[in-house]
Amino acid sequence: MSRIARVVAAGVPHHITQRGKVPIVIEPVRARITLHRQGKATVYLLDHDGRRTDRRLPVQGGSFAIDGARDKTMCDDMVYE
Repeated sequence: MSRIARVVAAGVPHHITQRGKVPIVIEPVRARITLHRQGKATVYLLDHDGRRTDRRLPVQGGSFAIDGARDKTMCDDMVYE
């Protein structure tokens, strides 16, 4: 799952942005997600290269909260057993 809102080059007007030359600012996404599906869900946080980390989000009753500022990631991997 990807979670992303606005992404802008920090302090630079959009018309003069050069790829790879300035830092970017990513607006964090905060939400509670509920999936109505059978089975036990595990939600892993992914790093910025899309690899699983050892960090997981707690899932209760098919519901979990994402917070980009807290989690420091833009992607998650959801697995059902």
